[in-house]
Amino acid sequence: MNIKNILKLFVREYLANHIVCYIPSNRFRIFFYRNFLNIDVSYSNSFQMGCYIYNSNGILKIGTNSIINRNTVLDRRGGIVIGDNVNISPDVNLYTAYHDLQDTNFSNVLNKITIDDYVVILTGSSVMPGVHMGEGSVLYPFSVLTSNTIKYGIYAGNPAKLIGYRNNELKYDPTWNSKFL
Repeated sequence: MNIKNILKLFVREYLANHIVCYIPSNRFRIFFYRNFLNIDVSYSNSFQMGCYIYNSNGILKIGTNSIINRNTVLDRRGGIVIGDNVNISPDVNLYTAYHDLQDTNFSNVLNKITIDDYVVILTGSSVMPGVHMGEGSVLYPFSVLTSNTIKYGIYAGNPAKLIGYRNNELKYDPTWNSKFL
């Protein structure tokens, strides 16, 4: 990667995570993310203030009517695909990269996160690289998810374990139409 591309990535990351993410206009933030960070996101989504997006050439694709709440970390280096009607609560971390602790070179490992429709990830939780969250599954607050979830399963703990099941006839839209968050 040449110096021009490195500078461009740095400027975009700085703008996205230190200026744009604090502008009190969901529509403006989504416009910036779509046009300058190449994020596949529709205006039907709610992208709240204070989100941190790792600026790489990794994929970040978000379906319709989903909410990404404040102070969420989106590490798109390995790719993140988020479905429709997903609720991601405040202070959630989605990590797609880690260092191989057994490698003598401490090399980077990238693994995509996939979050299916109607998933709910509650406050303070972390989803680790390579996880696939099945449709309608729930991750309770302050949990760490290291493995895949089944459809409509409810998970809690560190590491998160299956603790119950959710209604499978979901028809809601988690977004709310705030113009200034």
